[in-house]
Amino acid sequence: MVSCGFDAFYGNRRKRDVRAAVRFYREAAERGHPYGWTNLALCYLKGDGVPKSPKRAFECFVKAAELGHARAKLRVACCLLDGRGVKRDLRGGSELLHQLAHGDDDACYELAERRFKGIGLVKHAPYAVAWLRYGARTGFASCQVYLGAHLHNVVRTPRARREAVRWYRSAARSGLPHACANLFQSYRDGEGVPQN
Repeated sequence: MVSCGFDAFYGNRRKRDVRAAVRFYREAAERGHPYGWTNLALCYLKGDGVPKSPKRAFECFVKAAELGHARAKLRVACCLLDGRGVKRDLRGGSELLHQLAHGDDDACYELAERRFKGIGLVKHAPYAVAWLRYGARTGFASCQVYLGAHLHNVVRTPRARREAVRWYRSAARSGLPHACANLFQSYRDGEGVPQN
């Protein structure tokens, strides 16, 4: 059902039909499929094929999270922090996001991003860098690229740029396209590595 909804939503194999996609997602959700709930939530969040309803989106994310869907858990944390579809709960959202960040690349990245920019959490760059380092050492490719970019563009010392290249290289092994692009740029400009 979820793949049928996905095909209908994006127009794979047939003409794009967002309302049909919603029907497929809803049927999958009613059968207990977490991806059905998550995709239905995204439709409510954006108003695709259904009336826009952040509240309904949040409810669907919660159901998917209860079924163990990691991305839905992250969405629940973000909704709590932002007050989207639910009363803002900084403490609950922060606790959930920190819990998720210990084992999820996207959550670790989200936590660092929110700490850098002060979105729903207190702005605190050293804390954000600490989470990026944790994520990078854990092998989270997106955290490796973000840490590398921070070292390259903000710290800007020769030592920091050499470390940035190491993180870009590690993330590039995971196949992350922007890691490859950053690594290419470092070689092209001779920053952190000999120019080549």
